[in-house]
Amino acid sequence: AGNSNNAKNNQSNNKQRRRGRNNNDPQQKQPQENLYKILGANPTMTKPEIKKLYLTLAKQTHPDSVGYSPGNIEKFNRVARAYSVLSDKQLRKRYDRELKANALTEEADEYMEEKKKEVGKMLDRWYDELFIPFLTRVATGYFEL
Repeated sequence: AGNSNNAKNNQSNNKQRRRGRNNNDPQQKQPQENLYKILGANPTMTKPEIKKLYLTLAKQTHPDSVGYSPGNIEKFNRVARAYSVLSDKQLRKRYDRELKANALTEEADEYMEEKKKEVGKMLDRWYDELFIPFLTRVATGYFEL
């Protein structure tokens, strides 16, 4: 039984890893919040445009301006982290690829869920229209198996 559980866990972990969702892997970084949204930017903006947004937000969220509460410090740190990624050419390129991959994964998941529902409806219809009448005929002796 122990090996069976390990096999199931490994299968689950492999699925999650393939989908980029292995929550048990501390090395794997997943964008939890869209960095562009944090800065009020969009992916087509240039580095100087993003810097301008960052400087404005940094002034508005800096603890020297708004006070040193944990919430204010976290807001400023989020802005700084977002800018540190989006201002670095390589990190931004990697981040953009991750966003696209996540969007495609979500789109594929939604598509598969839709298809599962369609298949479920089709199986329900077959059950109601074919299988139940067949069983009824067998049960009433209409024909034998």
